[in-house]
Amino acid sequence: MRWWDRLTRTDSSDSTTPAARSRVDVRTAADLQRDGAVLVDVREQQEWSAGHAPKARHLPLGRLGEAQRTLRPDATLLTICRSGARSARAARTL
Repeated sequence: MRWWDRLTRTDSSDSTTPAARSRVDVRTAADLQRDGAVLVDVREQQEWSAGHAPKARHLPLGRLGEAQRTLRPDATLLTICRSGARSARAARTL
């Protein structure tokens, strides 16, 4: 399994309920991005520089709190990292 196969989706479009989280495959992620979802890569700079998904936004997990306000509050967010652990943590934070 490649690192980009591990995506976690956070859908905050319904402000009356907590964000829904689920794993999605690459094809679904691409479809969601076409519909306006934001792919947030939470890996460190070195990992990002080695390669990243097209149209991903780089917000390392350690700086996510301060950068969170730059994300649209109504957007569906897809978080990604190498193993899935950081992206799951980021999805809970977002």
